[in-house]
Amino acid sequence: NPAAILFGKGVTGNFNFNSNQISMITGGTTQLYIENNAVGIGTTSPTGKLNIMDSNGGFFFKSETSYNRIKSHGTGVSAGRDLLITANNSGNSGLFLKNSNDVGIGTNNPSYKLDVSGTLGVNGDVL
Repeated sequence: NPAAILFGKGVTGNFNFNSNQISMITGGTTQLYIENNAVGIGTTSPTGKLNIMDSNGGFFFKSETSYNRIKSHGTGVSAGRDLLITANNSGNSGLFLKNSNDVGIGTNNPSYKLDVSGTLGVNGDVL
């Protein structure tokens, strides 16, 4: 294996390139890690093509225009985190999945397995 090539400012920030992996390190902590066609952000052990870890257990994806976002919601890592998927810039409305498996549409605090805030239209039979 070839030796790693380091660029940057020592332990406070560098890039590590070798034959099997690429990593970006800041403050002595690996922030970005690529190995075997898998990318880890906040982890050096990605379990899929893209694995994002935060010390609080969260993640946030957002388009450049501030629309279409997916984010984990809430705090703590002892239980599953709530998940928000939205196609607008309204902050906390859209499709909301609580860690209790309740789903909210238009509400971020569903009280039922399906909780809709607003007018509901149904085509077909409701069983």
